[in-house]
Amino acid sequence: MRQPDGCMKQIHSAMGRATGGHKPLQSSKWKAFLDWNEPGQTYFLHLYHYQHLVLVYDLWNRKLLYEWHEKPADKRGLDSAKIWLKAYHEHTDSTGKEVSNESNYNR
Repeated sequence: MRQPDGCMKQIHSAMGRATGGHKPLQSSKWKAFLDWNEPGQTYFLHLYHYQHLVLVYDLWNRKLLYEWHEKPADKRGLDSAKIWLKAYHEHTDSTGKEVSNESNYNR
C-alpha cells in the first residue's frame, strides 16, 4: 500500500511493518505491534510513541478501542494513524490481503 495523503512517513512505516508481520525498527520513535486476542479471535494493533501507548485498534472488527495523546506530536501521530487505518481498510479485504482495483472490473 502506498503512503496515504496526510499520513506521516514514520506512522506509515511502523503500521505497515506490523501488519506485514515484521518487527518494528529499534531506532524508530513510533512502533506498532500486532497482538492476537484469543477471546475475541481478532488482531489488536498497538501503536506506541516512545513508551506511550497511543492507539489500540481491532483490525478485524474495525474498532478503535483506545486512543491517547498528551503533546502535539502524539496528536499528529494519532491522527495520522487514523488516516492510515482508513486507507488500509480501503485496500485490503477482511483477512488483510491487498485487493486490486482491477479485480472489481472483471466481475
